[in-house]
Amino acid sequence: MEEQTKTNKSYVIWVSVVVIVAIAAVVYFMMNGDKESDTNTNTVVTNTQINDNTNIPATNTAVANIYVHDDFTIIPPEGWLESQIPGTLASFFNTTEQHPEGSAAAKINFKSYLAVSFDTAGIGSTLDSINSKVMQEVEIVASSSEEVSVNDEMLINDLPARFNVLDLNMQEVDYRVLIVVVLDQDHQRYYTVTGNTTAEKWGEYEDAFLQSARSLTIKQ
Repeated sequence: MEEQTKTNKSYVIWVSVVVIVAIAAVVYFMMNGDKESDTNTNTVVTNTQINDNTNIPATNTAVANIYVHDDFTIIPPEGWLESQIPGTLASFFNTTEQHPEGSAAAKINFKSYLAVSFDTAGIGSTLDSINSKVMQEVEIVASSSEEVSVNDEMLINDLPARFNVLDLNMQEVDYRVLIVVVLDQDHQRYYTVTGNTTAEKWGEYEDAFLQSARSLTIKQ
C-alpha cells in the first residue's frame, strides 16, 4: 500500500505539471498577479545583494528576482509572476502573454510557465533511471510527446542534470516543453524544472528557460 501511494503521488505531480496546459485558464484566473510572494518559507528577493553561500551567479544578482525556497533558489524569467500550480514547489507565469485571436492557445487562455517539482530518489538511483521514469510518466499523460533534444550538464553544486526538450499537442495546441531533471544523490532526491510554451513562442523563451534551469541551486 505504501509503495502504491508513493507511485500515485509521483503520477499526480507529473499530471499537474504536464496536463496543466489543459487547465491553464483556471490557474490564470486564480492568480493574484498584483502581489509578490512573501511568506515564512518562500521569498522573492528583488534587486538585493545575496549572501555568498547561495551560489547564485554573481552576474545576475544585481538585476534578477531570485526566488528563495526552503530547499532551493532559482531565478525565474524576468517579469514573470509567481502562482502555485498544484503538485509543484514553485511556478511562474508570463501573465502579459498574448496569442493570436481565435487561436487554440488563446481560447484556453494559455500562459507560458516555469515550474519546479520535487520527488525522492531511491538508493542507487541514477540520472538515467530517473530521467527515463520521468519521460515515461510524461508519455502516460501526453502520448503525443516527441523528443526534440537531450543534453547533460552539471549545475551549481556539481549536480548532474539532463535537459530534455519535447514537442507535444494538447487541446489542439502545439507545445514545446523543457524538462530538466536534477539529481541530488547525496540526499536521495531529485528536482525537475519544467518550462512550457507554445511551439510558436519557443524561440522567444528558450534562452530564459535555460537560464532559469541553470540558476537552480539546491540547498545542502
